[in-house]
This record gives sequence, structure tokens and C-alpha cells, in this order.
Amino acid sequence: FDSAGSLQRAVRSLTEQTHEDWLAVIVDDGSTDHGLALAQSLSRAEPRLRVVSQPNAGVASARNRGLDHLAGENVHFVTFLDADDEFTPWAFERLLAAAARESSLAAFGDFQFVNARGVPLGEQRARASLVGLNELLGSVFLLVSSVLIDARILRAERFRTDLHLIEDTNLWLRLAHQGVS
Repeated sequence: FDSAGSLQRAVRSLTEQTHEDWLAVIVDDGSTDHGLALAQSLSRAEPRLRVVSQPNAGVASARNRGLDHLAGENVHFVTFLDADDEFTPWAFERLLAAAARESSLAAFGDFQFVNARGVPLGEQRARASLVGLNELLGSVFLLVSSVLIDARILRAERFRTDLHLIEDTNLWLRLAHQGVS
């Protein structure tokens, strides 16, 4: 929502992936800035980008809407990227390798907090990517864009739209309770 200022960097982090077989759905959640127009412009230049728009309903609803638009696509794994986040160029490659190595339905990877100029803030999580949600939940903090999860799981389980905080943690806990690892 209203993140046109960072959207281009987020999309660039997708297009610079070393693993090039991906599809992204950008969900404009009722933004009042020029984010929708920018997303549409970026998608015209990049065929792996899709853009959908909805009235402002919050992050959980936007993520669920993006998942809805993957229906019928040949998608094996899903990750999420908020407009103010960026992936490292090797993120998909490493997450997919970790999931394959462990025959896991989920994997997680590195993340680092940076300011608006890209200067690192605080501690870097540089050891990464192994196995399932039980290990994920052992983490003190889990960033939604550091998780890769089997798309089949997210066809049945979604983010709760009645939660306005920790909607991602709630989903990971529900999946772990069901034995997803």
C-alpha cells in the first residue's frame, strides 16, 4: 500500500535472480500513490510479472489475492516479497536448493534489515536455509520474504484477514501444527 517509492527496487531484486524460472504477482492493495501505474509499466517490460488491483484490504488479503492469481499456473513453490523488501540475487537458487536437499515442503533463508538508502541495520542473518517450519518457528524473528513454501499447501491454507499483525506467523504456526516441515 502506497509504496511506489520502493517498488522498483523490489522488482529489480526479482529480475536479477540467478534462478530465472519464476512468476510474480504484484497486488496493488488500493494504493493512492502512483504504485499501480508503476507496477503496470514494470509488467509491460517484464513478462514474468502480473499485476492485480483490489480495494485496500490489508496485507493478508493482498497475499491471498496473489495466491488466487497463481491458480492454474505451473507453480511449485511460493515466496512473498513486500514492496519495501528486496531479495538477494541468489535467494531463489539457495531456497530451492535447500528445499530439494532436504525434500522439504518449506525452506527459509537469509535476511538483513537495511534503511531506505540500502545501508545495513542491526544484525544480519547470514546462516541460512534448512528445512521445515518447526525449525523456522525456532527463530526469534521470521521475515515473510525469507520463507519458501510448497504451493500445494497454500491452496488449502491462507493468511487470516482478520489479523493485522503476525498474520504470517499465524500461518506458519497453523502449518507446523499440521505437520508441515
